[in-house]
Amino acid sequence: LTASVRQQTRVAGARERRTAALYAMSRELAVTRGLESMARVAVLHVAEVFQCKAVVLLADASGKLQYPRGQPLESSLRRADLAVAQWVADHSQRAGLGSDTLPAAAALYVPLGEAERAVGVLAVLPVNQRRVLLPEQSHLLDTFAGQIGLALERARLAEVAEASSLAAERESLRNTLLASISHDLRTPLAVMAGAGSTLAERGATLDESTRVTLARSIETKALEMSDLVSNVLDLMRFQSGEISLRRDW
Repeated sequence: LTASVRQQTRVAGARERRTAALYAMSRELAVTRGLESMARVAVLHVAEVFQCKAVVLLADASGKLQYPRGQPLESSLRRADLAVAQWVADHSQRAGLGSDTLPAAAALYVPLGEAERAVGVLAVLPVNQRRVLLPEQSHLLDTFAGQIGLALERARLAEVAEASSLAAERESLRNTLLASISHDLRTPLAVMAGAGSTLAERGATLDESTRVTLARSIETKALEMSDLVSNVLDLMRFQSGEISLRRDW
């Protein structure tokens, strides 16, 4: 009876520690911004709980997994097999160490995200294989992977929403700019049309001073329109990133 109570106490303590570790990672992921930063947070917690080297491989826009771009952590796995990880991402199934697929691989690769589309892959290389292969530890690793996948998916959706918001704001600004430009172009055009019409219809009856004044007004408004069009072209070059700033005095 005493041995049974001790065993239950150890099991309860282990469950409490696992729950605390999972909560700590979820809480830190919730306040972290950026996919790369979240991946680093996940690696730190997974490496601590499972006593392993770990890395989170994220998919780019085309769905291809990439190594992290930042400085690797001390607990980072630097020799992850991208080919195995890509298979895991494409099929949303485990592969590598202790699995039915490519069991000869040194590390274990776990998909992150929903079954239809993984946002990345978690690769772990344990110091002691029992830390990830025992049934209870394997289930815990799946739980960690699920939480990491949900956090990454939320971050990716937030980035998409922000990009959509910026695109809508740019479109609104573009429409406002076009409306303003249309008004600014209409005014000098009206002046030029009026002056040109007067010169064409009554030019012979006007005195020299009036004809010069009308011609000067046409020239002035044409120069204003030229400046306005130049500014619009400069704005387009700014938006396309083709402008070179002159930083000297």
